[in-house]
Amino acid sequence: HTNLFTEFPLFLNRISLKSIRDYLQSNVKVDPKTIFENLLGLERKYFENEFDYDYYFEACWKTHTYFYTLFDHTPYNDYFGMKNVGKSKRLKLSRMLCYNGHLTGDASVSSIFRTIEGSGTTLLLDETENLQGRKEDRKDLENLLRNGFSKEGQVTRSKEGKNKDFKPEVYSVFSPKAFGHIYGMDNVLEDRNLRTTLTRTTIKEIADSEPDEKNNPLIRETRESLYKLFLDYGDEVFNLISEAK
Repeated sequence: HTNLFTEFPLFLNRISLKSIRDYLQSNVKVDPKTIFENLLGLERKYFENEFDYDYYFEACWKTHTYFYTLFDHTPYNDYFGMKNVGKSKRLKLSRMLCYNGHLTGDASVSSIFRTIEGSGTTLLLDETENLQGRKEDRKDLENLLRNGFSKEGQVTRSKEGKNKDFKPEVYSVFSPKAFGHIYGMDNVLEDRNLRTTLTRTTIKEIADSEPDEKNNPLIRETRESLYKLFLDYGDEVFNLISEAK
């Protein structure tokens, strides 16, 4: 969308103008291996996982948020664990690295589906204990999240016209999403998730660490490279989908 940054200023600084100009003036593609190794390094710097494959999963999941429109479905990322195990910190790093990452606490449903429709945001929700299919006022959000894992996922809302008549408008809610929570969520939504069960780190340097773009330029560098990665390899990945299936 050419008007993305005027309508959604929260994404204004995702990639610098200099990086865009350098990319347009160069014929050299970004190196996927370097990007993957940088993602792994960031995961190991800020988090301790019980299983080594969880570091690789995180690198793959963050990368997939840039390519999700090529596929029919997107798996949600589920950070599950008790207090002080790093759920919020993981969502914070995801906000910095994922495609148009947007971390929100208690946003209105209308603002969420309009942001997804307009920007394809990777939606990151913290403290989602209320998504258990029990609260009447959360049903709209739960339905949005249940449908949003699929390319066919949509919500319909009525919009008042100039003549005070109401016309239905359809919004796509298809986008990557991640959750941080202590307690479970309803079974249908849970089926859309790939869960990582978190435990408290025993390494002081990791416990004291905090993702910060100003102190760690590699975060911005990696994010900017991920935008370029899709531009360089999107067609190639799309052509490999049928073979992969």
